[in-house]
Amino acid sequence: MTICSFWGITKNKYKDGKFDTELYLRKLLRWADENPEKNASQIGPSTSKVLDLLRAGKSYVESGKYGTTNGSAMKVSPLGIMHDYHDIKGLVDDVCKLCLPTHNTSIAIAGASVIATLVSYALRHGYDEEEIWSLAKLAIEEGMKHGNQLPSASLSKRIDLIRQDITTLSEKEVLEKLEIVYGVGFETIETIPAVLAMIILSKGNPMKSAQLSAYILQGIVIRLVLYPLLSVAHFIQNLIV
Repeated sequence: MTICSFWGITKNKYKDGKFDTELYLRKLLRWADENPEKNASQIGPSTSKVLDLLRAGKSYVESGKYGTTNGSAMKVSPLGIMHDYHDIKGLVDDVCKLCLPTHNTSIAIAGASVIATLVSYALRHGYDEEEIWSLAKLAIEEGMKHGNQLPSASLSKRIDLIRQDITTLSEKEVLEKLEIVYGVGFETIETIPAVLAMIILSKGNPMKSAQLSAYILQGIVIRLVLYPLLSVAHFIQNLIV
């Protein structure tokens, strides 16, 4: 999915350097049709439903209006590479284009915006906990302005609670609370706080992030959190080293 996102940028570079939704979607559909044996393991629930709708003739402008899961956050890293996080509005505008066909909801856009912003920050800056928290909140605020406004818990408030827990609880207690209280499932409202917690607890170390995530996650959910998480952590670690 991330490779398809890259295609939405690189094949359009001689236009205006912006993300091309239709180009990305054509590449995604082609990949899914040519690799049916991989669909179950590499395409999430929201994207899978949307691909069926698109094949049936549904417009991509309407197809993603109920997608709230973390698929958009999993494949958004290329936009963080392309954009400078200082231009948060420009970054989020392209995140919206990526999310439009599959995850065109405010919560999914906000979550994907967090990941794209932190990838951009890590590439251009490094690791600073205060800035990571601040940028995550800023990305959520901007992302929540867009997409279908479905009922949801507050991602921003949940980030605040996770941050408070990290400062007051032991590492083991934070991990237990993530798993038992906040959840670490498919939904964006669960994934993004878990990703941020892993980054902060590991101080941006990819191996430590993977170990912490494996401690609280099992089965298919582990890859759903690790993909966006390690995209950020890998860039941070490269800059630290």
